[in-house]
Amino acid sequence: MPDSPGFLGRYTLADDEYAKIVARAQKVLAGAYDRLDAPMLAYLGKLFETRWLDREEAERRKGRDGWAALTEGGWDEWLDEFRRWYAEGDREEAVAFWGTDGRQLLLDQSIDLDPSDDDAFSLLCLELNEAALRVSAVSLARLSGQLAVIPEMPAPPPKRVAVPVVPYVPLLSTFDAYAASVGMTPRIQKEGRNYIAKLITFLGHDDAARITSKDVGAWRDQLLVEPAQRGGQRSPVTVNDKYLATLKAMLGWAAKKGRELLPENVAAGIRAEVPKRSKLRERHFNDSEAKAILAASLVPAPPKMAPGNRLARRWVPWLCAYTGARVGEMAQLRGQDVQQVDGIWTLRITPDAGPVKNKEYRVVPLHEHLIAQGFLKVVDAAGSGPIFYDPAMRQSPEDHNRHIDKVGEKLAKWVRDDVGVTDKGIKPNHAWRNLFKTIAVDLGVLPRVSDAITGHALPRGEVGRTYEGPFLRTCAEAIGRFPRFVVDGV
Repeated sequence: MPDSPGFLGRYTLADDEYAKIVARAQKVLAGAYDRLDAPMLAYLGKLFETRWLDREEAERRKGRDGWAALTEGGWDEWLDEFRRWYAEGDREEAVAFWGTDGRQLLLDQSIDLDPSDDDAFSLLCLELNEAALRVSAVSLARLSGQLAVIPEMPAPPPKRVAVPVVPYVPLLSTFDAYAASVGMTPRIQKEGRNYIAKLITFLGHDDAARITSKDVGAWRDQLLVEPAQRGGQRSPVTVNDKYLATLKAMLGWAAKKGRELLPENVAAGIRAEVPKRSKLRERHFNDSEAKAILAASLVPAPPKMAPGNRLARRWVPWLCAYTGARVGEMAQLRGQDVQQVDGIWTLRITPDAGPVKNKEYRVVPLHEHLIAQGFLKVVDAAGSGPIFYDPAMRQSPEDHNRHIDKVGEKLAKWVRDDVGVTDKGIKPNHAWRNLFKTIAVDLGVLPRVSDAITGHALPRGEVGRTYEGPFLRTCAEAIGRFPRFVVDGV
Protein backbone atom coordinates (compact mmCIF):
# COMPACT_ATOMS: atom_id res chain seq x y z
CA MET A 1 0.00 0.00 0.00
CA PRO A 2 1.25 3.55 -0.72
CA ASP A 3 0.98 4.53 2.93
CA SER A 4 2.71 1.39 4.28
CA PRO A 5 6.16 1.73 5.93
CA GLY A 6 9.01 1.65 3.43
CA PHE A 7 6.73 1.91 0.39
CA LEU A 8 8.69 4.72 -1.25
CA GLY A 9 11.97 2.82 -0.98
CA ARG A 10 10.45 -0.35 -2.43
CA TYR A 11 8.83 1.63 -5.24
CA THR A 12 12.13 3.30 -6.13
CA LEU A 13 13.94 -0.06 -6.28
CA ALA A 14 11.19 -1.59 -8.42
CA ASP A 15 11.15 1.41 -10.75
CA ASP A 16 14.93 1.22 -11.21
CA GLU A 17 14.72 -2.51 -11.95
CA TYR A 18 11.94 -1.91 -14.49
CA ALA A 19 14.01 0.79 -16.19
CA LYS A 20 16.95 -1.62 -16.47
CA ILE A 21 14.73 -4.31 -18.02
CA VAL A 22 13.33 -1.85 -20.57
CA ALA A 23 16.81 -0.54 -21.44
CA ARG A 24 18.11 -4.07 -22.02
CA ALA A 25 15.10 -4.94 -24.17
CA GLN A 26 15.59 -1.81 -26.29
CA LYS A 27 19.29 -2.59 -26.70
CA VAL A 28 18.56 -6.14 -27.84
CA LEU A 29 15.79 -4.96 -30.16
CA ALA A 30 18.30 -2.64 -31.83
CA GLY A 31 20.70 -5.53 -32.33
CA ALA A 32 23.33 -3.94 -30.06
CA TYR A 33 24.39 -7.13 -28.33
CA ASP A 34 27.29 -7.37 -25.90
CA ARG A 35 30.57 -8.83 -27.13
CA LEU A 36 32.59 -11.43 -25.28
CA ASP A 37 36.09 -10.22 -26.03
CA ALA A 38 39.17 -11.78 -24.41
CA PRO A 39 39.17 -9.55 -21.26
CA MET A 40 35.47 -10.22 -20.64
CA LEU A 41 35.89 -13.98 -21.12
CA ALA A 42 38.81 -14.00 -18.69
CA TYR A 43 36.80 -11.99 -16.17
CA LEU A 44 33.80 -14.32 -16.36
CA GLY A 45 36.06 -17.33 -15.92
CA LYS A 46 37.73 -15.84 -12.84
CA LEU A 47 34.35 -14.78 -11.43
CA PHE A 48 33.00 -18.30 -11.88
CA GLU A 49 36.13 -19.74 -10.25
CA THR A 50 36.01 -17.39 -7.25
CA ARG A 51 32.30 -17.90 -6.61
CA TRP A 52 32.72 -21.68 -6.79
CA LEU A 53 35.58 -21.66 -4.31
CA ASP A 54 33.69 -19.31 -1.97
CA ARG A 55 30.69 -21.66 -1.97
CA GLU A 56 32.90 -24.68 -1.39
CA GLU A 57 34.71 -22.94 1.48
CA ALA A 58 31.39 -22.08 3.10
CA GLU A 59 30.29 -25.72 2.85
CA ARG A 60 33.62 -26.90 4.27
CA ARG A 61 33.27 -24.65 7.30
CA LYS A 62 29.84 -26.09 8.06
CA GLY A 63 31.53 -29.47 8.67
CA ARG A 64 28.65 -31.45 7.21
CA ASP A 65 29.08 -35.27 7.41
CA GLY A 66 30.08 -36.78 4.09
CA TRP A 67 30.76 -33.43 2.41
CA ALA A 68 34.45 -34.16 1.75
CA ALA A 69 33.75 -37.61 0.30
CA LEU A 70 30.98 -36.21 -1.90
CA THR A 71 33.23 -33.43 -3.22
CA GLU A 72 36.15 -35.76 -3.87
CA GLY A 73 33.83 -38.23 -5.59
CA GLY A 74 32.64 -35.48 -7.93
CA TRP A 75 36.21 -34.70 -8.97
CA ASP A 76 36.94 -38.42 -9.45
CA GLU A 77 33.93 -38.69 -11.75
CA TRP A 78 34.50 -35.63 -13.94
CA LEU A 79 38.04 -34.23 -13.68
CA ASP A 80 39.45 -36.45 -16.44
CA GLU A 81 36.61 -35.34 -18.71
CA PHE A 82 37.27 -31.65 -17.96
CA ARG A 83 40.94 -32.18 -18.79
CA ARG A 84 40.10 -33.94 -22.06
CA TRP A 85 37.68 -31.21 -23.13
CA TYR A 86 40.36 -28.61 -22.37
CA ALA A 87 43.04 -30.54 -24.28
CA GLU A 88 40.81 -31.13 -27.31
CA GLY A 89 38.97 -27.80 -27.24
CA ASP A 90 35.74 -29.83 -27.31
CA ARG A 91 33.10 -27.11 -27.57
CA GLU A 92 30.21 -29.54 -27.92
CA GLU A 93 30.91 -31.29 -24.62
CA ALA A 94 31.73 -28.02 -22.86
CA VAL A 95 28.41 -26.45 -23.91
CA ALA A 96 26.47 -29.59 -22.95
CA PHE A 97 27.98 -29.64 -19.46
CA TRP A 98 28.55 -25.95 -18.66
CA GLY A 99 25.77 -24.37 -20.73
CA THR A 100 23.36 -23.86 -17.82
CA ASP A 101 26.07 -22.24 -15.70
CA GLY A 102 27.10 -20.06 -18.62
CA ARG A 103 23.57 -18.78 -19.23
CA GLN A 104 23.08 -18.03 -15.53
CA LEU A 105 26.40 -16.18 -15.38
CA LEU A 106 25.45 -14.02 -18.36
CA LEU A 107 22.09 -13.28 -16.75
CA ASP A 108 23.73 -12.31 -13.45
CA GLN A 109 26.10 -9.93 -15.25
CA SER A 110 23.35 -8.48 -17.51
CA ILE A 111 25.25 -9.56 -20.61
CA ASP A 112 23.15 -10.06 -23.74
CA LEU A 113 24.70 -12.16 -26.51
CA ASP A 114 23.52 -12.38 -30.08
CA PRO A 115 21.39 -15.60 -30.10
CA SER A 116 22.90 -16.57 -33.46
CA ASP A 117 26.47 -16.26 -32.15
CA ASP A 118 27.03 -19.86 -31.04
CA ASP A 119 30.77 -19.33 -31.24
CA ALA A 120 30.83 -16.75 -28.42
CA PHE A 121 28.78 -18.89 -26.07
CA SER A 122 30.85 -22.01 -26.76
CA LEU A 123 34.02 -20.03 -25.99
CA LEU A 124 32.46 -18.99 -22.68
CA CYS A 125 31.72 -22.64 -21.83
CA LEU A 126 35.32 -23.57 -22.62
CA GLU A 127 36.41 -20.74 -20.31
CA LEU A 128 34.22 -22.14 -17.52
CA ASN A 129 35.70 -25.58 -18.11
CA GLU A 130 39.18 -24.08 -17.74
CA ALA A 131 38.03 -22.35 -14.55
CA ALA A 132 36.89 -25.73 -13.22
CA LEU A 133 40.41 -27.07 -13.69
CA ARG A 134 41.77 -24.19 -11.61
CA VAL A 135 39.13 -24.88 -8.96
CA SER A 136 40.09 -28.56 -8.88
CA ALA A 137 43.67 -27.73 -7.91
CA VAL A 138 42.54 -25.65 -4.90
CA SER A 139 39.70 -28.01 -3.95
CA LEU A 140 41.81 -31.17 -3.98
CA ALA A 141 44.60 -29.41 -2.09
CA ARG A 142 42.16 -28.45 0.68
CA LEU A 143 40.74 -31.97 0.78
CA SER A 144 44.26 -33.30 1.35
CA GLY A 145 44.79 -30.91 4.26
CA GLN A 146 46.90 -28.31 2.46
CA LEU A 147 46.39 -24.59 2.89
CA ALA A 148 44.97 -23.01 -0.24
CA VAL A 149 44.33 -19.36 -1.03
CA ILE A 150 41.10 -18.32 -2.71
CA PRO A 151 41.76 -15.74 -5.44
CA GLU A 152 40.28 -12.27 -4.96
CA MET A 153 37.10 -11.33 -6.75
CA PRO A 154 38.17 -9.84 -10.11
CA ALA A 155 37.21 -6.36 -11.24
CA PRO A 156 34.91 -6.36 -14.28
CA PRO A 157 36.27 -4.91 -17.54
CA PRO A 158 34.18 -2.40 -19.50
CA LYS A 159 31.53 -3.97 -21.70
CA ARG A 160 31.96 -3.81 -25.44
CA VAL A 161 28.74 -3.49 -27.40
CA ALA A 162 28.64 -4.73 -30.96
CA VAL A 163 27.45 -2.16 -33.46
CA PRO A 164 24.54 -3.54 -35.54
CA VAL A 165 25.86 -4.56 -38.94
CA VAL A 166 24.55 -6.07 -42.12
CA PRO A 167 23.42 -9.67 -41.37
CA TYR A 168 26.12 -12.26 -41.95
CA VAL A 169 26.05 -16.06 -42.35
CA PRO A 170 27.30 -17.58 -39.06
CA LEU A 171 29.09 -20.83 -39.73
CA LEU A 172 27.95 -22.90 -36.74
CA SER A 173 24.31 -21.81 -37.00
CA THR A 174 24.35 -22.53 -40.73
CA PHE A 175 25.82 -25.96 -40.09
CA ASP A 176 23.11 -26.72 -37.50
CA ALA A 177 20.40 -25.70 -39.97
CA TYR A 178 21.98 -27.87 -42.66
CA ALA A 179 22.28 -30.83 -40.25
CA ALA A 180 18.62 -30.52 -39.27
CA SER A 181 17.44 -30.31 -42.87
CA VAL A 182 19.22 -33.52 -43.91
CA GLY A 183 18.35 -35.47 -40.74
CA MET A 184 21.95 -35.82 -39.61
CA THR A 185 22.49 -38.15 -36.65
CA PRO A 186 23.66 -36.53 -33.39
CA ARG A 187 27.03 -38.25 -33.58
CA ILE A 188 27.79 -37.08 -37.12
CA GLN A 189 26.49 -33.60 -36.29
CA LYS A 190 28.82 -33.38 -33.31
CA GLU A 191 31.82 -34.42 -35.43
CA GLY A 192 30.89 -31.97 -38.17
CA ARG A 193 30.47 -29.15 -35.69
CA ASN A 194 33.98 -29.77 -34.42
CA TYR A 195 35.35 -29.52 -37.98
CA ILE A 196 33.53 -26.23 -38.56
CA ALA A 197 34.73 -24.90 -35.20
CA LYS A 198 38.29 -25.71 -36.27
CA LEU A 199 37.73 -23.76 -39.48
CA ILE A 200 36.50 -20.78 -37.44
CA THR A 201 39.68 -20.86 -35.37
CA PHE A 202 41.77 -20.95 -38.55
CA LEU A 203 39.88 -18.09 -40.23
CA GLY A 204 39.65 -15.85 -37.19
CA HIS A 205 35.96 -15.20 -37.93
CA ASP A 206 32.74 -17.20 -38.30
CA ASP A 207 31.14 -15.59 -41.36
CA ALA A 208 30.56 -18.05 -44.20
CA ALA A 209 29.90 -15.15 -46.58
CA ARG A 210 33.51 -13.96 -46.16
CA ILE A 211 35.14 -17.31 -47.00
CA THR A 212 36.97 -17.55 -50.33
CA SER A 213 38.23 -20.57 -52.23
CA LYS A 214 41.73 -19.39 -51.35
CA ASP A 215 40.80 -19.60 -47.64
CA VAL A 216 39.57 -23.17 -48.10
CA GLY A 217 42.76 -24.16 -49.91
CA ALA A 218 44.89 -22.63 -47.16
CA TRP A 219 42.87 -24.48 -44.50
CA ARG A 220 43.37 -27.75 -46.39
CA ASP A 221 47.12 -27.18 -46.45
CA GLN A 222 47.15 -26.33 -42.74
CA LEU A 223 45.21 -29.49 -41.85
CA LEU A 224 47.75 -31.61 -43.72
CA VAL A 225 50.83 -30.24 -41.96
CA GLU A 226 49.72 -29.44 -38.40
CA PRO A 227 49.89 -32.17 -35.71
CA ALA A 228 46.61 -33.96 -35.03
CA GLN A 229 45.22 -34.20 -31.50
CA ARG A 230 46.66 -37.67 -30.91
CA GLY A 231 50.00 -36.99 -32.53
CA GLY A 232 51.16 -37.54 -36.08
CA GLN A 233 49.61 -35.88 -39.10
CA ARG A 234 46.21 -36.17 -40.72
CA SER A 235 46.07 -38.22 -43.87
CA PRO A 236 44.78 -36.66 -47.11
CA VAL A 237 41.86 -39.12 -46.93
CA THR A 238 40.87 -37.80 -43.51
CA VAL A 239 41.12 -34.19 -44.69
CA ASN A 240 39.00 -34.96 -47.78
CA ASP A 241 36.39 -37.28 -46.29
CA LYS A 242 35.86 -35.49 -43.00
CA TYR A 243 36.91 -31.84 -42.90
CA LEU A 244 36.46 -30.78 -46.52
CA ALA A 245 33.46 -33.03 -47.15
CA THR A 246 31.63 -31.45 -44.20
CA LEU A 247 32.39 -27.92 -45.37
CA LYS A 248 31.48 -28.65 -49.00
CA ALA A 249 28.16 -30.21 -48.06
CA MET A 250 27.20 -27.31 -45.78
CA LEU A 251 28.22 -24.56 -48.22
CA GLY A 252 26.55 -26.40 -51.09
CA TRP A 253 23.32 -26.57 -49.09
CA ALA A 254 23.54 -22.86 -48.20
CA ALA A 255 24.18 -21.87 -51.81
CA LYS A 256 21.29 -24.02 -53.03
CA LYS A 257 18.56 -22.40 -50.95
CA GLY A 258 17.49 -19.98 -53.65
CA ARG A 259 20.96 -18.44 -53.24
CA GLU A 260 19.63 -16.29 -50.41
CA LEU A 261 22.41 -17.44 -48.05
CA LEU A 262 25.52 -17.75 -50.25
CA PRO A 263 26.08 -17.02 -53.93
CA GLU A 264 28.29 -20.07 -54.50
CA ASN A 265 30.02 -23.03 -52.88
CA VAL A 266 33.60 -21.78 -52.67
CA ALA A 267 34.82 -25.19 -51.41
CA ALA A 268 33.67 -27.08 -54.50
CA GLY A 269 36.53 -28.75 -56.33
CA ILE A 270 39.07 -28.30 -53.54
CA ARG A 271 40.62 -31.50 -52.25
CA ALA A 272 43.84 -32.95 -50.90
CA GLU A 273 45.87 -35.14 -53.25
CA VAL A 274 45.82 -38.76 -52.07
CA PRO A 275 48.92 -40.82 -52.89
CA LYS A 276 48.37 -44.52 -53.50
CA ARG A 277 49.18 -46.42 -50.32
CA SER A 278 50.77 -49.83 -50.01
CA LYS A 279 48.50 -52.49 -48.55
CA LEU A 280 50.47 -54.25 -45.81
CA ARG A 281 47.76 -56.49 -44.37
CA GLU A 282 44.06 -57.33 -44.44
CA ARG A 283 41.68 -55.05 -42.54
CA HIS A 284 40.27 -57.84 -40.37
CA PHE A 285 41.74 -59.52 -37.29
CA ASN A 286 43.80 -62.60 -37.98
CA ASP A 287 43.00 -65.76 -36.05
CA SER A 288 45.49 -65.16 -33.25
CA GLU A 289 44.39 -61.53 -32.76
CA ALA A 290 40.71 -62.45 -32.61
CA LYS A 291 41.27 -65.27 -30.14
CA ALA A 292 43.55 -63.12 -27.99
CA ILE A 293 40.82 -60.49 -27.62
CA LEU A 294 38.07 -63.02 -26.97
CA ALA A 295 40.22 -64.84 -24.41
CA ALA A 296 41.06 -61.56 -22.67
CA SER A 297 37.34 -60.75 -22.45
CA LEU A 298 36.90 -63.79 -20.18
CA VAL A 299 39.40 -62.46 -17.63
CA PRO A 300 37.50 -60.76 -14.77
CA ALA A 301 37.66 -56.98 -15.07
CA PRO A 302 38.94 -54.83 -12.17
CA PRO A 303 36.32 -54.60 -9.40
CA LYS A 304 36.37 -50.79 -9.48
CA MET A 305 35.27 -50.75 -13.13
CA ALA A 306 31.68 -49.61 -13.67
CA PRO A 307 29.26 -52.56 -14.08
CA GLY A 308 28.31 -51.54 -17.62
CA ASN A 309 31.94 -51.34 -18.70
CA ARG A 310 32.64 -54.77 -17.19
CA LEU A 311 29.75 -56.26 -19.15
CA ALA A 312 30.87 -54.47 -22.32
CA ARG A 313 34.40 -55.85 -22.07
CA ARG A 314 32.99 -59.34 -21.51
CA TRP A 315 30.30 -59.39 -24.20
CA VAL A 316 30.69 -56.70 -26.89
CA PRO A 317 33.71 -58.37 -28.60
CA TRP A 318 31.79 -61.66 -28.80
CA LEU A 319 28.64 -59.94 -30.07
CA CYS A 320 30.61 -58.13 -32.78
CA ALA A 321 32.44 -61.34 -33.72
CA TYR A 322 29.19 -63.26 -34.26
CA THR A 323 27.08 -60.46 -35.83
CA GLY A 324 29.48 -58.21 -37.76
CA ALA A 325 27.72 -55.28 -36.10
CA ARG A 326 29.35 -51.94 -35.41
CA VAL A 327 30.66 -51.56 -31.85
CA GLY A 328 28.36 -48.58 -31.26
CA GLU A 329 25.33 -50.64 -32.31
CA MET A 330 26.18 -53.25 -29.69
CA ALA A 331 27.11 -50.67 -27.04
CA GLN A 332 23.60 -49.18 -27.21
CA LEU A 333 21.87 -52.58 -27.07
CA ARG A 334 18.89 -52.74 -24.67
CA GLY A 335 17.32 -55.70 -22.97
CA GLN A 336 14.11 -55.11 -24.92
CA ASP A 337 16.07 -55.47 -28.18
CA VAL A 338 16.81 -59.15 -27.50
CA GLN A 339 13.70 -61.10 -28.49
CA GLN A 340 12.61 -64.50 -29.72
CA VAL A 341 11.01 -64.24 -33.15
CA ASP A 342 9.45 -67.35 -34.71
CA GLY A 343 11.50 -69.48 -32.33
CA ILE A 344 14.76 -67.67 -33.21
CA TRP A 345 16.63 -65.59 -30.62
CA THR A 346 17.48 -62.25 -32.23
CA LEU A 347 19.05 -58.85 -31.63
CA ARG A 348 17.05 -55.88 -32.87
CA ILE A 349 19.42 -53.11 -33.94
CA THR A 350 17.27 -49.98 -34.13
CA PRO A 351 17.65 -46.19 -34.26
CA ASP A 352 15.33 -46.08 -31.23
CA ALA A 353 18.28 -47.24 -29.10
CA GLY A 354 20.88 -44.91 -30.63
CA PRO A 355 22.70 -44.11 -33.89
CA VAL A 356 22.43 -46.64 -36.74
CA LYS A 357 24.45 -45.62 -39.79
CA ASN A 358 21.78 -46.22 -42.45
CA LYS A 359 18.96 -45.16 -40.05
CA GLU A 360 17.16 -48.49 -40.65
CA TYR A 361 16.44 -51.17 -38.07
CA ARG A 362 17.50 -54.73 -38.67
CA VAL A 363 17.02 -58.02 -36.85
CA VAL A 364 20.09 -60.22 -36.43
CA PRO A 365 19.89 -63.87 -35.31
CA LEU A 366 21.85 -64.72 -32.17
CA HIS A 367 24.67 -67.25 -32.58
CA GLU A 368 24.23 -70.37 -30.44
CA HIS A 369 27.64 -69.84 -28.81
CA LEU A 370 26.42 -66.57 -27.28
CA ILE A 371 23.41 -68.36 -25.84
CA ALA A 372 25.60 -71.19 -24.56
CA GLN A 373 27.83 -68.67 -22.76
CA GLY A 374 24.82 -67.26 -20.90
CA PHE A 375 24.15 -64.00 -22.72
CA LEU A 376 20.38 -64.36 -22.26
CA LYS A 377 20.89 -64.38 -18.48
CA VAL A 378 22.74 -61.08 -18.79
CA VAL A 379 19.82 -59.70 -20.77
CA ASP A 380 17.31 -60.85 -18.15
CA ALA A 381 19.34 -59.18 -15.41
CA ALA A 382 19.47 -55.90 -17.35
CA GLY A 383 15.69 -55.67 -17.75
CA SER A 384 14.38 -53.67 -20.70
CA GLY A 385 16.94 -50.86 -20.53
CA PRO A 386 20.54 -50.45 -21.76
CA ILE A 387 22.82 -53.40 -21.02
CA PHE A 388 26.24 -51.79 -21.26
CA TYR A 389 25.80 -48.35 -19.71
CA ASP A 390 23.74 -46.68 -16.99
CA PRO A 391 21.33 -44.12 -18.53
CA ALA A 392 21.12 -42.38 -15.14
CA MET A 393 24.73 -41.22 -15.63
CA ARG A 394 23.77 -38.91 -18.52
CA GLN A 395 24.52 -35.30 -17.59
CA SER A 396 22.70 -33.68 -20.49
CA PRO A 397 19.32 -34.23 -22.20
CA GLU A 398 20.93 -33.79 -25.65
CA ASP A 399 20.07 -36.40 -28.28
CA HIS A 400 23.63 -37.63 -28.64
CA ASN A 401 24.53 -40.09 -25.86
CA ARG A 402 28.22 -39.78 -25.08
CA HIS A 403 28.16 -42.98 -22.97
CA ILE A 404 27.67 -45.09 -26.11
CA ASP A 405 30.81 -43.56 -27.63
CA LYS A 406 32.74 -44.15 -24.41
CA VAL A 407 32.04 -47.89 -24.50
CA GLY A 408 33.71 -48.17 -27.91
CA GLU A 409 36.59 -45.86 -26.96
CA LYS A 410 37.39 -47.83 -23.82
CA LEU A 411 37.21 -51.16 -25.67
CA ALA A 412 39.58 -49.91 -28.39
CA LYS A 413 42.04 -48.66 -25.76
CA TRP A 414 41.82 -51.99 -23.91
CA VAL A 415 42.53 -53.94 -27.12
CA ARG A 416 45.57 -51.77 -27.85
CA ASP A 417 47.01 -51.33 -24.35
CA ASP A 418 46.03 -54.47 -22.44
CA VAL A 419 45.45 -57.18 -25.04
CA GLY A 420 48.39 -55.96 -27.11
CA VAL A 421 46.86 -55.81 -30.60
CA THR A 422 48.88 -52.78 -31.68
CA ASP A 423 49.09 -53.14 -35.47
CA LYS A 424 48.08 -49.75 -36.91
CA GLY A 425 46.92 -51.50 -40.07
CA ILE A 426 43.64 -52.41 -38.42
CA LYS A 427 40.99 -50.54 -36.45
CA PRO A 428 40.39 -52.36 -33.13
CA ASN A 429 36.60 -52.02 -33.24
CA HIS A 430 35.84 -52.15 -36.96
CA ALA A 431 38.08 -55.17 -37.63
CA TRP A 432 35.36 -57.48 -36.21
CA ARG A 433 33.03 -56.30 -38.96
CA ASN A 434 35.61 -57.01 -41.64
CA LEU A 435 36.36 -60.42 -40.12
CA PHE A 436 32.67 -61.38 -40.13
CA LYS A 437 32.34 -60.46 -43.82
CA THR A 438 35.49 -62.43 -44.65
CA ILE A 439 34.24 -65.55 -42.86
CA ALA A 440 30.86 -65.17 -44.59
CA VAL A 441 32.57 -65.22 -47.99
CA ASP A 442 34.61 -68.29 -47.02
CA LEU A 443 31.41 -70.08 -45.95
CA GLY A 444 29.63 -69.22 -49.19
CA VAL A 445 27.01 -67.00 -47.53
CA LEU A 446 25.19 -65.00 -50.21
CA PRO A 447 26.21 -61.31 -50.24
CA ARG A 448 22.61 -60.14 -49.80
CA VAL A 449 22.30 -62.26 -46.65
CA SER A 450 25.62 -61.09 -45.27
CA ASP A 451 24.71 -57.48 -46.03
CA ALA A 452 21.35 -57.87 -44.30
CA ILE A 453 23.02 -59.20 -41.14
CA THR A 454 25.72 -56.53 -40.99
CA GLY A 455 23.56 -53.61 -42.12
CA HIS A 456 25.37 -52.89 -45.37
CA ALA A 457 23.18 -51.35 -48.05
CA LEU A 458 21.32 -53.94 -50.10
CA PRO A 459 21.09 -53.63 -53.87
CA ARG A 460 18.21 -51.46 -55.04
CA GLY A 461 15.00 -53.44 -55.32
CA GLU A 462 16.34 -56.31 -53.21
CA VAL A 463 13.59 -58.31 -51.54
CA GLY A 464 13.45 -59.16 -47.87
CA ARG A 465 14.60 -55.78 -46.59
CA THR A 466 12.41 -56.11 -43.51
CA TYR A 467 14.20 -59.32 -42.45
CA GLU A 468 10.96 -61.03 -41.47
CA GLY A 469 9.48 -64.45 -42.09
CA PRO A 470 11.50 -66.65 -44.43
CA PHE A 471 14.34 -64.12 -44.79
CA LEU A 472 14.97 -64.07 -41.04
CA ARG A 473 15.23 -67.84 -41.12
CA THR A 474 17.68 -67.57 -44.02
CA CYS A 475 19.85 -65.23 -41.93
CA ALA A 476 19.59 -67.61 -38.97
CA GLU A 477 20.76 -70.50 -41.12
CA ALA A 478 23.71 -68.40 -42.29
CA ILE A 479 24.67 -67.47 -38.71
CA GLY A 480 24.37 -71.14 -37.77
CA ARG A 481 27.07 -72.01 -40.31
CA PHE A 482 29.59 -69.78 -38.54
CA PRO A 483 31.91 -71.99 -36.48
CA ARG A 484 32.58 -71.22 -32.85
CA PHE A 485 35.70 -69.27 -31.96
CA VAL A 486 37.67 -71.85 -29.99
CA VAL A 487 38.79 -70.17 -26.77
CA ASP A 488 39.66 -71.84 -23.47
CA GLY A 489 36.94 -71.38 -20.88
CA VAL A 490 33.94 -71.30 -23.19
